[in-house]
Amino acid sequence: MMKYLLFSISLSLGLVSCDNQSKLLREIEYRENQLTVDTLDLSQTKKDHFLLVETYEDYLKDYSETPEAAIITYKVAHYWVKMQKYGKAIQYLDLTYNNYPSLDSRVEALILKAFVLENKLNRKKEAKSTYQLLIKNHPDHKFAQDAKLILESLNP
Repeated sequence: MMKYLLFSISLSLGLVSCDNQSKLLREIEYRENQLTVDTLDLSQTKKDHFLLVETYEDYLKDYSETPEAAIITYKVAHYWVKMQKYGKAIQYLDLTYNNYPSLDSRVEALILKAFVLENKLNRKKEAKSTYQLLIKNHPDHKFAQDAKLILESLNP
């Protein structure tokens, strides 16, 4: 009887968890669609961006190990850049690069981080080491050549 009760409770929790995950993914989809539809209304755009990022972060709190989490983390980073919250953007770009090694956009996260460090935060020394990391770890990637050219022009 006790085993059945424990099984029922764990099954119920799992179903609630899946239901909540689906609910958050639907909310994300809705908010993303709102931004693409309402982008001409500039007064709403900033608010909508914050609401979308908040929804993304709610999802990541509980579901950071899901397949969707990798791309959502990368999207959060992009929205923080768009909203000029560069410290938060760097945080999520690092999470993208370090936590999701199979994500196709992983190297893009690294070069975006270097760009933000160099051009938005004027942290050229950190940008240089980020470009160097990209070249070292991804020498055959299309951004490696770009990183080499940028490094030549940097004066840390």
